[in-house]
Amino acid sequence: MADPYRVNGGGQHTRALGKFDNYSASERFNKALAAAREWLTHFEKGGATQSVTVMEACDAYVNNIRALKGDKATNDLEDRYRRQVKPAPINKIKVTKLTSDTLSRFRRLVDTPVKVGTLGETRARFKDTVNRDMAAVRAALNQTLQDGLATSDLAWRIPLAAFKNVTRRRGISLDRAQRKMFIDKAPADLAQLIRALCLLPLRPGDFDILKVGKDKSGSDRKFKVPAEIAHFFRNAAADRPADAPLVARAGGQASDKDAWKHPLKLFAKQLLAR
Repeated sequence: MADPYRVNGGGQHTRALGKFDNYSASERFNKALAAAREWLTHFEKGGATQSVTVMEACDAYVNNIRALKGDKATNDLEDRYRRQVKPAPINKIKVTKLTSDTLSRFRRLVDTPVKVGTLGETRARFKDTVNRDMAAVRAALNQTLQDGLATSDLAWRIPLAAFKNVTRRRGISLDRAQRKMFIDKAPADLAQLIRALCLLPLRPGDFDILKVGKDKSGSDRKFKVPAEIAHFFRNAAADRPADAPLVARAGGQASDKDAWKHPLKLFAKQLLAR
């Protein structure tokens, strides 16, 4: 069944509503009429004529962020959508068909305990991690509002809201002697990263994009640092091109998240076992 809608300029838009085969013959007319009215309401509120699924909305948001902020900001989004949205039932649901019940079920699915270790044990997901997953999905759905692909955020406003006051503090720290021991015993490239983290108040992920000749925003920037820090980074940058990673792995690649996370955990376990 199709429903036409004539706009002010005289043009006519037509949208297929489907066959409604999952309903009995006596129900189909009323279901089709309700679907047509729903689409007309969406259109009259300024909604676009086309519709997108939740996964399509996430993909479009990824493309938008990649164009605005580059690959680093985008990769985390892609990972969250791949882990949480793609395998979930909401994957193929049209954004205009979302309900608070549907998204509440999705949230419960995301909040399901995760397996830890190799013995099949589970633990509850950290709520601040769930918040980051929900924020990514909210952002994609809110983009559909701006693009006219949806006309209300009522379906996700409450179900995808963030948990409050759940940010975890990193309560574990190493003293100066412990940090020195880590640096002295770590592989050369890992030791360089740990040393850089000790010298500058940056997160490990920040070193993914720092270049020999450029800062995080891609610009050249000059500022004064203590002699010890200047000496360390002068040696790190020696005889290397301006577009090379400032803190690199043994093969010259940037120290991205996955490159340093697992070796650091393994090294720490080995060190504690000695």
